[in-house]
Amino acid sequence: MKIIYAWVLFMTGIVCIAQTFGATALDVKGTYDSAKPVTGQWLRQGTSGNVTMVFPQTPNGINEATTLVQGILTENGLTFDNPDIYRNIDGKDLSNNNNNRNPDTMNASIQKGNSKVNLMWNANDGSMLHLLLSKNAYEVKVMNAYK
Repeated sequence: MKIIYAWVLFMTGIVCIAQTFGATALDVKGTYDSAKPVTGQWLRQGTSGNVTMVFPQTPNGINEATTLVQGILTENGLTFDNPDIYRNIDGKDLSNNNNNRNPDTMNASIQKGNSKVNLMWNANDGSMLHLLLSKNAYEVKVMNAYK
């Protein structure tokens, strides 16, 4: 009987520190250090409830970041075209739909400082998914990931 109680307490503890965006579980690997960014891994921002994944500042990094975001949004019944909070895709080079979806054009424009993508979606559990493609960083953040 003690083993059953111990198992229930253990499982409750795991559930209490789950890292998610809505229905999407996040596999956090460590702590984020802006001086030593690690690409392609979810990292916790200090002791906050936020996690970040950074991507290379290349066309491939844009593909990886947007593919990750699209998958998370689909899993949560949300769409890429309807962000909740930040809805900024700024830049003359990103004004038409063809260029908006071309990673090479996006990367060149962002790296020149002509464009920036800043989008955020809310999940039902209170967490927020943030896509930022700027001259200084290509990253995806989940705020309030720890529940």
